[in-house]
Amino acid sequence: FCESPKAGQLRMVSTDGHRLALAEAQFDATLSLPGGAIVPRKGFLELKRVLGDGQDTDVVHLGFSKNSCVVRINRTTLCTRLIEGQFPDYAQVIPQAGNKNVRLSRLAFADALRRVSLLSQARAHGVRFTFEPGNLSLLAEDPEFGDAKENFPIEYSGEPLTVGFNARYILDVLSLIGEQGVRFDLADELSPGVLRPLEDSSFLAVVMPMRI
Repeated sequence: FCESPKAGQLRMVSTDGHRLALAEAQFDATLSLPGGAIVPRKGFLELKRVLGDGQDTDVVHLGFSKNSCVVRINRTTLCTRLIEGQFPDYAQVIPQAGNKNVRLSRLAFADALRRVSLLSQARAHGVRFTFEPGNLSLLAEDPEFGDAKENFPIEYSGEPLTVGFNARYILDVLSLIGEQGVRFDLADELSPGVLRPLEDSSFLAVVMPMRI
């Protein structure tokens, strides 16, 4: 879903019902998108491939008509039809800032979660996260092969909280963050978690919890 909430800003949102990602970018033009536009996933995957072949200095031209989205970069032009319909009210999905705010190293978090998730059950990839002052404990259990547990330091001073998440979803988000520092906002064991870079306010991801 693409929209322009204010002049010079493009906001893109995607969701599959279990997680949501929101990214914003600034541009040097006025983009008229009343009601927003729903671009098919396949179109964005092709756009990602085209952008990957370019250089960081290349200028990308983006435009929308009533039924299509057009992107031009260098000598390549990509046109994809828009999806008709109403995009869900994503603002209702993004929780307000939780009262449990965690700061941690992206690389240390991803490495530990990747190791522990090797023993998570294949279909759900469930890992139990236990947040305590100064420490995060990750636990994955498999009835056939045993369990894996790992602890590492974090910046957190709130009440202890245990919540389950799909490890693959969390790792997907971490792979999109370029900074070393990550902020993880939580409220309770039944509320979504919000991941974002410490310094970059243009990106966030919401991940639904799971029962383990």
